[in-house]
Order: sequence, then C-alpha cells, then structure tokens
Amino acid sequence: MRKLCFCLFIILLMQSCSEMPSRDNPYDLVFDLGAVTDLTAFVLDENTIQLDWQYSGEAINFHIDRKENNNDWQIKYAVLPATQLNFADDSVTSGNNYTYIITAVADQNQSTAAETSINFTLMVTTPIIYPPGGTYFSEQEITITCGTSGAIIRYTTDGSTPTISSTIYSSPISVNFPMTINAKAFKTGWLESSVTSAIYTFPAATPVYDPQGGYYNTDQEVTISCATSNATIRYTTNGSDPTSSSTQYTTPLSISSTTTLKAKAFKSNYSPSSTATATYTITLPTVATPTFNPIAGTYNSPQPVSITCATSGATIRYTTNGYDPTSSSTQYTTPLSISSTTTLKAKAFKANYNSSSTAAATYTITLPTVATPTFNPVAGTYNSPQTVSITCATSSATIRYTTNGSDPTSSSTQYTTPLSISSTTTLKAKAFKSNYSPSSTATAVYTIMPSPLTIIYPNGGEVINRGQEYTITWDPGPNTNTVDVLLYKGTQLWTAIQNYTVNDGSITWTVSFALQTGDDYRIKICNSDMIIYPDDYDFSDGYFSIE
Repeated sequence: MRKLCFCLFIILLMQSCSEMPSRDNPYDLVFDLGAVTDLTAFVLDENTIQLDWQYSGEAINFHIDRKENNNDWQIKYAVLPATQLNFADDSVTSGNNYTYIITAVADQNQSTAAETSINFTLMVTTPIIYPPGGTYFSEQEITITCGTSGAIIRYTTDGSTPTISSTIYSSPISVNFPMTINAKAFKTGWLESSVTSAIYTFPAATPVYDPQGGYYNTDQEVTISCATSNATIRYTTNGSDPTSSSTQYTTPLSISSTTTLKAKAFKSNYSPSSTATATYTITLPTVATPTFNPIAGTYNSPQPVSITCATSGATIRYTTNGYDPTSSSTQYTTPLSISSTTTLKAKAFKANYNSSSTAAATYTITLPTVATPTFNPVAGTYNSPQTVSITCATSSATIRYTTNGSDPTSSSTQYTTPLSISSTTTLKAKAFKSNYSPSSTATAVYTIMPSPLTIIYPNGGEVINRGQEYTITWDPGPNTNTVDVLLYKGTQLWTAIQNYTVNDGSITWTVSFALQTGDDYRIKICNSDMIIYPDDYDFSDGYFSIE
C-alpha cells in the first residue's frame, strides 16, 4: 500500500512539474507564488508523519522534501494543493533528527520554501485498562493492553504514578475491594506512554437480619451483620433510610411492637451498601384486665380492696390520682385500705404480652362524723384566769386543739388535761376517730379582764399644799402587776408621780413647789402593761386643789 501511494505521488509530480528546477538550487524562483508558512510536523506512529502548514497563494501542488542530518535534499512526495498531509516515511528511524521542507509549485515555478525539524523519537501508545473504572458488586479480573509491540506495561495500585521500577503487568489483576490502578508503558528508545488510570469502587455488603422480618407472637432480639469486614452498620426504625449519622448498631435490638427496621453498612473508601429492610409484625397476647374485690360502690366504712389478674405471672400496677397506670406506677402487692372516697385504677403487665386494659372502680365512703367538742366553762369574759376542759360525746375520739387561731388538724396538740387560760385566748378544738369523719371545729373566745383599780385618796375635794408629803392610796384589785401613778390637770397629763411602782395600794407623794396652784387636779392609776390590760385604770372621782 505504501509503495502504491509513493507511485501515485511520483506520477502527480511528473505531470505537474515537467521542468523541475535544478536539485542544486531548490530556491530558484521565476516569480513569487506566495510563501509557505507555519509548517509543523508530528510523529503519529513508528513511521507515519503528519505535516501542517499555512499558504495563501494559488499553487497547483506542493513538493515535500526531506533533509537528513544535514545531508542533501531528497525528493519525497508531490501533493495536490492542501494544508495537511499524513504519509508514511519508511526510511526514518527512531532517534534521528529530520528536516522537512515544503514548497509551493505552479508550472515551472516554485515559491519560497518552509521547513521544520522533528526529532523522530517515538512515544509508546497509552495502555488500555479493561474493564474501565467504576462501581462493581463482584470481583473483577482487570487486564491491561498496549498497542505498541514490545512495550512493557508497569502499574501501581496505591494511586502513585508508575515508574520504570514499578510492578510489571503480566497477568490479569483480581480486584474485589476499592482500588485505583495507574498504568504506563515503556519501550527502549521510545518515549514512555501517558498514564492511564482506572478507579474501582465496591459497595459494602448489604446487612442481613437474624431473625428475618416476619410475623411473631413474642418479642424478638434482632441481630444485624455485614459480610464486609469492619463495616459500620447504622439503622433506623422510623421508616427513613439510614445515613452516615444514623444510630450505630452495636448490640442486638429488642423488638417488642410492630417495627420496620432499615439498615445500611458504611466503610471508608467503600460505597455505602444497599438498604436492608425488614418488617417485624409482633402480635402479642394481651394480659387479662384486673378485677377488684369488693366491687366499686358506696360504703359507710373503710374498705380493704384486693386486685387480681387472671393472667399468671402478670404484674398489677395502680393509681389513686385519676391517671391511668403505666409500667412505672405503684405495684400492687397487698390489699389497699380505702378510707375516703377514691377512684382506683389498675393495669396489668407481663413480658412478651400486650398490657391489659385499665380497670377503674370508684369507692364512695360515707363515714359517721365525730361529735363536735364542747368547752367548760363556755366562752366569755372573765376577770380571772379560767381552767377550761374539752369533751366529746363520741366515745374514744381524740380531741386536738389550737390557741393560735388556726383550725386543728390530725397532727395538732392532743387534749389530755384541762387548759389554764390566763389571758384573752381563742381556743379551737376538733375530734378525730378511726373510720369516722373528723368533727366540725369548735371555737371559744375567753376574754380575761381583771377587776379595775380604784383610787381612795385623793378622790376629789381635797386641798393639798405644795412642799407637803401625802400618801396616795388605792384598791389594787386582783392584779399583781406594777402600776403607774399619774397627775392630770384638767384633761391634760401634767406629770408622772411614779412609774412602775408595786401595786400594793399606796405611795408617798411629796408635792413639788414647781406645781402650779389650781383646783382642777386629778390622780390616775393604771396598769403598767396597758397593751394587755388597756381597761385596768382609775381616775379620782373629782378634782382636788393644790395650793
């Protein structure tokens, strides 16, 4: 074929150039046809050349000549007008420099020639990796081929670029885990090939469940495993597909109600696995509803209520606050004492069973009421301390009382002996008895008012001289507190004759010369503690004179 092409070009050359210029002077021009410019040459393979050039004239054809290592010109081809030519040059050898010259020719004339040099060092063809990189779900046998005869292929699997010392490819490579294969071909005297690369990815194995999804009448302990070593399994129970941030599986999962479980495996450098889905339908038996004894109703005494469940081994839990019981409510162990109106709710639980329905019972307790306590003496105003007893008509009732104004409770002070009331006091009492409603609260106010003081002298009409000594006398009454002796002029307090003197009925008074004379003086004697005894005082019945 190459010889046929060569003959064709020679015929064309002879037809278009019957009078060729001398080979001794290839630049001998008759007239200017325009210059050939931008000539470039490329090595396509072992002896195939590609020439590209630019030309703007009207040449009939072009001469292509070659000069080898500065030797004389050698006519090679003649071509029709064009700007590119691929042709075989069987006489070139790798490692030598060649210069190609192209000249535009018309009749017996030719243009200024253009020339270019090329180092005819060949490049090895880039290897081909098959099958190409991608995601695979099974082991792959990887082959590497090169179109250059005699080339040696070298490869790496760690992502680095192959060198002349890398592993030589000799047989298919088995790949069953993520890997990057880089390959390059080498041949003595040739340029090494470009690097070709193939990236192989493998997804982690799809997780498997034990037991598998299905219908069960007991709770299930589900394990999840993955055939890919060291893969991390993540799962969901809300119907969404797991992601790398979903809950990590570490221990078997307890499935006690109908659940859709989804799991996915993840591992560095691996693609995530497919999502494994399993639905566990749990159809558990139901615990029997608890029953009460006695049944709900109205009773006039406290009731011991027992709770039972027909399901053996069930745990009964109950509430008395109106809420439905849960698995953390109080556990029933012994009969409950219901002493006041109560709504009792109970529910039974057992492992691998659905919990029972809630049983409810309202017990209305109408207990007799303890009689209201009575006081002796009764409430009233007294001028001396009183000893008060408290009684209750209900036998064996416990009486409790207060003196601070609050209603008694079951923890207030218990009445045992009569109470001594020496000052004004509000006494409250309430009676309690087991299996009875507490009594109403009895209240009694005891006002203690001692007899008032009574002035004897001066009590009106007397004449008292300044500078003289007199004895003021009074009836102290039953009060043993101290008293204040005060002098009034008209309605105005004039002076204190004596504060906090003993209430013994008399005091000596030396009348000061500093006092004004007048006939409108009176004496007031009052209890020193006017807060407690605000009414314990007396004035002279009439005015007396001071002269």
